[in-house]
Amino acid sequence: MNKNKKGAILPLVWLLFLALTFIFSALLHSTGALLSRVTHFESRLQVQYNAESAILLKLYHVRFSNSKNSFPNVLTDTLGPWLVLKTQAGEREVFAYAGFYTSKNNPPFSHQDLLQAESRCLLYYQERWQSESYKDTLYGNTYFYNPKKDDFLGTFYVALGDLKIDLQKNRFSKIAFYVEGNVLIEGEGIIDSLHLFSTGSISLSGLIKINEASLYARGTIEISDPVEARGVFLSEDTVLVSEKTFGIPFWSNAARTIESQDSLFLPIDLANQNPLRIFSWAIK
Repeated sequence: MNKNKKGAILPLVWLLFLALTFIFSALLHSTGALLSRVTHFESRLQVQYNAESAILLKLYHVRFSNSKNSFPNVLTDTLGPWLVLKTQAGEREVFAYAGFYTSKNNPPFSHQDLLQAESRCLLYYQERWQSESYKDTLYGNTYFYNPKKDDFLGTFYVALGDLKIDLQKNRFSKIAFYVEGNVLIEGEGIIDSLHLFSTGSISLSGLIKINEASLYARGTIEISDPVEARGVFLSEDTVLVSEKTFGIPFWSNAARTIESQDSLFLPIDLANQNPLRIFSWAIK
């Protein structure tokens, strides 16, 4: 009787053994694949960390040795009023944007310094637009109603006419125009990058969010609530902006008239020997 029971149990034990062997083999295989991915992401994270560390060390003028960590070289340039720091992180590029963060009501610079900084930025954007290459030239008054992403692939020139864009809840990575006339953008939508040069005036209104902007107008620039905007807004005339509309960084000819904010990011020209601060990071 006992021998029969042992004979019946033996196949069950072998079946259980084979099942456990298969399960453990599968776990070992999946763990090995997972470990290789973990190693990949660990290396990628280390490269990213080294790139960001190199930028911070460069910004604060700290000398470092490559004996323990391999820090990439950092290149610096200006983008209007801001300092741009760029370095490699493997196949990607890491960007940091810095400005001079200080009290507006008790600034460590003179009014003349501020005017010189404004003049340099005005000249910077004038020269930038003059050297711009345009994808197409549009003649006369131009109107985009409910535009699609493919409508704005490139920088466009509007000759002898106004530009009107009516957004309808879409999101755009970039909108860029040189307009020999006035510009009106209204409606609802998100614009990651907005670049406008107008020989007339620029008006923004509606439920619009602008993550990064550089606007230049020979006439007035008016940004109405509830527009949310961050970037540079320069006018040869006047900048009219609601105190609720701007984010960090926001700099314009009207920056010194915004009373609700004591501290602002200002052009790097005004820093003198004072340290700069990073207000935005990007990976491309």
